[in-house]
Amino acid sequence: MRTRILSVFFLSVFLIELQAQTPITGGDISGTWTAESSPYLIQANCNIRGLTIEPGVEIHFEGDFKFEVTDWIQAQGFYSDSIIFKPAVGNSQGWFGIKFKNTAYSSALSYVRIEGASEKGAIQVDQRPPDILSHCRIVNNQSDGIYLKDASLEMYHCIISSNTVNGIVLDGGQINATNCIIF
Repeated sequence: MRTRILSVFFLSVFLIELQAQTPITGGDISGTWTAESSPYLIQANCNIRGLTIEPGVEIHFEGDFKFEVTDWIQAQGFYSDSIIFKPAVGNSQGWFGIKFKNTAYSSALSYVRIEGASEKGAIQVDQRPPDILSHCRIVNNQSDGIYLKDASLEMYHCIISSNTVNGIVLDGGQINATNCIIF
């Protein structure tokens, strides 16, 4: 009897996990991503045109897809409920990373973990960085942790570690890191 109850319990947990996945087929992305609909499965290149990501959301990349911010993104987790960007199970090639390309509006990344990016940098900034980069972990990427071009970036309480190329690359930019660990 006890084995049957445990089997039903594990089956129901497994089914709930299957129902919670949200495929993202690429293109222009806006709106709000919630923990209830997580994980979000990125299946093509995404152009972020105004996106709020709530605490506890996981974003899994099924291939080497771009996640380019052209308007704004607000990804603000909590200490106990971070937002995670990483490759999906079975994706050994990684993903493109988060790119900020001359954005016109304020963006923020707080309590965000970024891992498994394989291009120029897990966070790539070209001219306009996020206004807030705090309490982030940029770890285990197959590239640079941050690639900064022609921009200034301030970051607070971040950890950048175990990236295979460099922690931070400055290409005509400047960085102010307060209470950060970079190795």
